[in-house]
Amino acid sequence: MWGASQVAGCVHIGSDPIPEQMDFDPTATPPRLPQPVASLVNPDTGLLDLSLAGIEVPDDCENQDVMPEAQCEFYQFMEQLDGFPTVMAATAPVSASLDMSTLTMPSNLFILNSTRAGIVDATDVNLTFDATDNLLNIEPKNGWDLGSTYVIAVRGYDDGVKTTDGTRIVTASTFYLLKQEESLTCDTQSADEIPSDCKYLKLLGQQMDEQSARVNLVQLEGIRQQLSPAFDAVSLLGEMPRDEVAMLWAVPIQSATVAELQPTLGMLPQVSSSQDIMVPVKGPVNPATVSRSTMANPDGTVVLLNLTKLANGDNVGGVPTFDATYLDGQGVGIHTEGPMIDGDLYCVIFSKSMRDPDFNSLVPSPVTVMLRARGELIDADGHSNVAEFSDADAAQLEVGRLQMKTLLDDPQFQALTRLKREDIVYLYAFTYPDPTTSD
Repeated sequence: MWGASQVAGCVHIGSDPIPEQMDFDPTATPPRLPQPVASLVNPDTGLLDLSLAGIEVPDDCENQDVMPEAQCEFYQFMEQLDGFPTVMAATAPVSASLDMSTLTMPSNLFILNSTRAGIVDATDVNLTFDATDNLLNIEPKNGWDLGSTYVIAVRGYDDGVKTTDGTRIVTASTFYLLKQEESLTCDTQSADEIPSDCKYLKLLGQQMDEQSARVNLVQLEGIRQQLSPAFDAVSLLGEMPRDEVAMLWAVPIQSATVAELQPTLGMLPQVSSSQDIMVPVKGPVNPATVSRSTMANPDGTVVLLNLTKLANGDNVGGVPTFDATYLDGQGVGIHTEGPMIDGDLYCVIFSKSMRDPDFNSLVPSPVTVMLRARGELIDADGHSNVAEFSDADAAQLEVGRLQMKTLLDDPQFQALTRLKREDIVYLYAFTYPDPTTSD
């Protein structure tokens, strides 16, 4: 999802061969690029804009044939954010399998919270390698910090990361241009102004016609300028010289408050007793906007349902009585009037009417977006319909989505809560007493 999606690769600069590399190819299908990246924040709106990566998101996800409906729903969610979700993994493609023992932090993998000038410790992230797609995955164990921008750099060359057979890793030829400390357009602002003797124009001119080379240089120069301060920070704080960086990218994170939901990281409702559930929330919440939703209080923001009772036709037992309160620094606490029942399936829902102190709505976590989706998460062959989720994760979430679909499409639920899918910012079902046994 980098910008400059039409940039083509250029020849390698330097005499050394490239045994393996950190991939950077916007023209591949799908593109081989690190994700996510800061260049997708629209400077005019301050929001993510996928059109900057050449992705036009339909306004109507149901009546279109551009992409799977679930993918469209996920992209619509993304374009409402001012940064990427707190639980979204950072990934970087490689041309061969990495020897993970060489990915030492902070020497060969440097992650900087540039907003807070803090260096991320190895204990704060899960590092894995997808050998099927040759992807390095960096997942924050406790989620990324709200409103922060992270700079991630991988060291290559002689002292950097290596492949499983000991081959060194270098930078891709196109990314080599982004590492330059001088203007790629020879200090001009538009494609037509680039002088014909500009060395980078001559270089790209070996790969494409002159006009295309001019356009590509302007695009690359914009990205180079964005990344230049990050290169300086990594060189200063991470002691990783610019010429040893094999890949570097910046990841801006959403600023909106979110009730994080990521089962693989243990981000689940916390059940402390037969009458108490705590849903952790990252970011501040206006306590006055936290209340139980009932027929008498349809503007309430918290719903608790016993889905087992509802499935058996017990509409009274299916809607437990409870109190909901916000506990600063912890999250939203739910205290039921009576004890929850062993083995019964409970569902917790928050609506977007829950607000932060500035009265901005909370936003959902990606798993919530998938569970509330109208479109199927996997296709007939079992492949994920949402590029940001693996086949295995999409298949598991599809089971929960179908269960939630039955609930969310039920007229009785709609009458009780008056919630549309887009109104839901937290959605999770679990079998009491252990949330990890959720369906």
